[in-house]
Amino acid sequence: MNQLPLWATKYLYIGLGAAYFILPWDFDMAGFIGRLDDLAVIAFLYYRYQKIKKEQSQPQQDTNEQQQTRTEDQRQQSRQKQESTSQQGNDPYVVLGVSREDSLSHIEKRYKELARQYHPDRVNHLGPELQDMAHQKMLAIQEAYEILKKRHA
Repeated sequence: MNQLPLWATKYLYIGLGAAYFILPWDFDMAGFIGRLDDLAVIAFLYYRYQKIKKEQSQPQQDTNEQQQTRTEDQRQQSRQKQESTSQQGNDPYVVLGVSREDSLSHIEKRYKELARQYHPDRVNHLGPELQDMAHQKMLAIQEAYEILKKRHA
């Protein structure tokens, strides 16, 4: 079934509710009792709109869960990468992921990328262990950059 966009459904239901409330095609001539059915129809339209809104937001929540899973996978890959880096020693080229032939501008660009990735403001929502790991990685990145900067100066 093709669904209208949420904004179109909202305005459609508002229009239907207003038309039903205003038009005298039902029991509106009976005074207060005649308005009760109008309110019941408006309440039903509101209920239906809320249900549609919830159904349309459900796939977005699934997407958020998928993003969290992807983020966890990225963290795991980052941990593995860090472990392999620590196993390879404190070679500044390895820490920054650059080759020995790269220019200082390329090294600086790579440093900025890694600094953005491991910056404390970017990882403050993570658990304390991951924050500590990111802090250690950031210190290693800064140290490696300073060493390479001095070598290429």
